Amino acid sequence: MALQKSINAQTIAGQRFTPTICRKKASICANSNFQLNNFMNKFLFISLITLFLLTGTGAPLDKNPRVDVEINVHGLVCTACAIGIKKKLSKISNIIPTSIRFDIKKQNVYLALFDPSAKLDEKEVKIAVKKAGYEVMYIKFKVTTPIKV
Repeated sequence: MALQKSINAQTIAGQRFTPTICRKKASICANSNFQLNNFMNKFLFISLITLFLLTGTGAPLDKNPRVDVEINVHGLVCTACAIGIKKKLSKISNIIPTSIRFDIKKQNVYLALFDPSAKLDEKEVKIAVKKAGYEVMYIKFKVTTPIKV
């Protein structure tokens, strides 16, 4: 009991706690709060791993093939250019605005058409980019099939 009177609240690693007396060793146990934090960290880690395993291992969610389109645009040099092109391309019927990506260094615009039967008219794309004030150098199409799980 005399030992308990001399124990004051302490701060370790930014956490204020009162050490407790360990009955097994008859010494001061300073890990009482850290044991709780350690348990919470382990619980969080295990729950994240479980969630990852239940949702899959990163396999594509879509079972259908998609068409990736690469458009090289002359003059695409900044984000403002990309936003102007995106506004014009998103008016085309088969293009989903969230599937439009840009690589400004390569001056490329990337699209993903999730319905392979949908046709993308090259002339319509060239006209849309021209209305934005730029010139299409080439358009490449690539059909991507998902991995069978």
